[in-house]
Amino acid sequence: MKNITYTLFTIFAIVTSVFGQSVQQSPAPKLNRDQVSQKKPVSERPEFPGGYKALASYISNNLGLTESPTGEDIQVRCVITFVVDEEGGVTDIKVKGDPGYGIAKRIEEVLKKSPKWKPGKENGKAIKAAYTQPIVIQLLGGSEMTAEERGYYEASEVDVMPTYPKGEKALSDFISSEINRKILDPDTKGDFTIPIKFVVKADGSIGSLEIRSGHYGLDKEIARVLAEKVKYTPGSLKGIPVAVLTAATLSIVLSK
Repeated sequence: MKNITYTLFTIFAIVTSVFGQSVQQSPAPKLNRDQVSQKKPVSERPEFPGGYKALASYISNNLGLTESPTGEDIQVRCVITFVVDEEGGVTDIKVKGDPGYGIAKRIEEVLKKSPKWKPGKENGKAIKAAYTQPIVIQLLGGSEMTAEERGYYEASEVDVMPTYPKGEKALSDFISSEINRKILDPDTKGDFTIPIKFVVKADGSIGSLEIRSGHYGLDKEIARVLAEKVKYTPGSLKGIPVAVLTAATLSIVLSK
């Protein structure tokens, strides 16, 4: 398996209000830096749940890139633009400067499935706002490993990916309800957006969990619930269940 790192640089993040009910469409991305800066700036910009670092983790965990296509270390750059509507939904996604290797399409698919954003505001009222963010992705070449050597398959190597029976929101709701609040720090409360990586084994159980919520006790509780009480429908290759590396973004709600 190739080693991969993803880095999102805050070179600039431009947010502008979008007036009217429709967003300008064109065959090629037109919302470049100069055009955006000419529009009216937003007083309160849209925000991904958990902030910029959570957005970086969400994109990197869900891109699904498993190897450098050239076998060598490469770095690709592009600029993503999209609109966050009044309800926090992401629309009108464009990737300017498509770096190839299928990355633009992957980014679009990841953003389409994004959790609801905190919408931009003007004079305290939620508005539709355009958002621009450059991305730098580093793909590091390295020695290949087989699925047998890794102990699991990558997403690109299987026919069917693992799924939680009732969807990701149901998974988040279930974990939230099963967390033992008594063992958590009293200050651990509110809403948490937590990207995780894990392996869904051939029997649907969870292993090799990577989670960093910033709250050690919460991490342990989420890991406990996933290990003891969560079963996925496993992924498969040629009709045979296999262990597959999977990612999810949890929205954990702990009542105040």
